[in-house]
Amino acid sequence: MKVLSSAATTFLCVTIALLGVFPEKGLAEGWTLDIRKREAERKQEKWYFSEHIANKRSSKRLDLLYRFFLGQRAPRARVELDVYAAGEALRQSPDNDTVNVHSGTGVGYGGRIAFNNFVSAVTGLRTPNVVPTAFGSTLDIQASGEHEGSTSVSYGGGLRFFGQNPEDTAVYVDYGRQRYQLLAPPAGVSSVTLDTGTQPTTRDYDAWVPRISAQLYLFPALALTGGGVINESFVPPHVISESFVLSEFQAGLQLDIVLIRLGYDYLERGFQPKNPQVGTTVVKQSVHRVRLGFLF
Repeated sequence: MKVLSSAATTFLCVTIALLGVFPEKGLAEGWTLDIRKREAERKQEKWYFSEHIANKRSSKRLDLLYRFFLGQRAPRARVELDVYAAGEALRQSPDNDTVNVHSGTGVGYGGRIAFNNFVSAVTGLRTPNVVPTAFGSTLDIQASGEHEGSTSVSYGGGLRFFGQNPEDTAVYVDYGRQRYQLLAPPAGVSSVTLDTGTQPTTRDYDAWVPRISAQLYLFPALALTGGGVINESFVPPHVISESFVLSEFQAGLQLDIVLIRLGYDYLERGFQPKNPQVGTTVVKQSVHRVRLGFLF
């Protein structure tokens, strides 16, 4: 309950602060945050599958490739924000092991900010629909039983392709730091902290990883989501985790109601220990996550 209260309080404070920073009538033309106007604009900009099928022959606006190359229609910069609170239920076990199972629940928060049309606004030229973004999240898991809890922290930057706003069909390519802490070390590996304590323990994953994700709107308010970690062979060796090789897959649904977003995600992670000792196995995690978010 203490973790829940802390996360909820922090999320509420961040939301209130952001509303204060971006009032309804803003600081300058092109930077105003008129919620009603933005919602109307997003409805006009949004690409969704059912409309594409119905109007494929009558509207080039519905063609994703057309949207990518000619999507930036107006040289007007705007900041877009997606913040959320999340709850998770996590199950962890060695690969194919139904006995040594650890579980936990937790809450956290995060968000993403997008800088839409900035190049177009500066140069006055129509540019490809590629939007720079930055993201961050944190999560605390309380383990059941006697095992220690875990934390998850991520932050970094990326690019959004195709989508003209956070409520649009889009592909995200991100690169950022990801830190995980397992509920318990893999079998056959000691959990003693290494040397000075500044190096990772055998419960820790800490690395800079590339990810790709997407959201596909089937209907104006309903979208499928999915994504995963790109193979570490694309990452410079000095930013790869010293303890594990990570694999991850995510799939889910999200529902947008005006500027409120409800979401569900299912995630599977695998942690392959490096330099494994005798008896060491891959650690598997399965995660059920629910999200409540706000779009600005």
